[in-house]
Amino acid sequence: MALDTAAAVTYNRTHAAVVGWSARRVEVADFLQHEFVPIGPQQSASDRDFAELVALWQDCGNRRAHRQVLAVDGKLGPTSWRAIQPDLARAAGNRALKTLDLQVATLNPPRFDYQAALRFALDLYGAIGIQLRIRTEICPALNAADTTRLAVIAGQSQWTGPGSEQEDLYERVDLPAAAEGVRIFFVAGIGRQDGTGLRGCVGHAPGKAACIIDSNLATVFTLSHELGHVLLTSDFSPTHHASADNIMFRATDGHSLSRPPGFDAAQIAKIRANALLR
Repeated sequence: MALDTAAAVTYNRTHAAVVGWSARRVEVADFLQHEFVPIGPQQSASDRDFAELVALWQDCGNRRAHRQVLAVDGKLGPTSWRAIQPDLARAAGNRALKTLDLQVATLNPPRFDYQAALRFALDLYGAIGIQLRIRTEICPALNAADTTRLAVIAGQSQWTGPGSEQEDLYERVDLPAAAEGVRIFFVAGIGRQDGTGLRGCVGHAPGKAACIIDSNLATVFTLSHELGHVLLTSDFSPTHHASADNIMFRATDGHSLSRPPGFDAAQIAKIRANALLR
């Protein structure tokens, strides 16, 4: 029977959250691409590609079972979702679990849903075998002069030049000197030279891996996005992904929790090779 790809695309779009795999779409697509398209770079699977890959997997499952156990319709419904989870678990088991420590300093309380942002980050990085551990959470008490000077941070995404606001932020916020991993600073604003604002910026200098996040402009996806920049490092290309299905899309307000973004295979490989992970 010919695959009705349009019907499968519609079903997967409207039923992903109900069936329970919406937050793991990228993980499923990555598994299927490695299973059936093992050669060449892995691109983000379109909805049509995703449905066709699901149908291939369903057909292979029937062949392995020597009987019709799954409808070959490209729809990741409840039966297919239950059947694919052991495959996903085996794929995840092939990746050794790594840990990233986070040191969090809040200079300005987040206006976005911080708990939702944290849950999303834990799920996103957990899906690629990385456990995020918050080792420190502080609200630093700065003197009046520092509070005023560090309220809005220059956002060049670098840590160079003595006396810069980024350097001062890193040095003056009283986190443990030997703290490992990534430091995260929630501030009242991040400014560009043209006067516009940024939701976040990062630093890659050796020993000073950090994210600065605008607590007023950030979304629930900004934390995960900026951590991605730190772990991918400044030499990864492209810096921003072309698809809103990817967490490294240029704008973190271009995502939806009903269809959560993820990483592609090249990003996962680069991230997991980062020396900040233990």
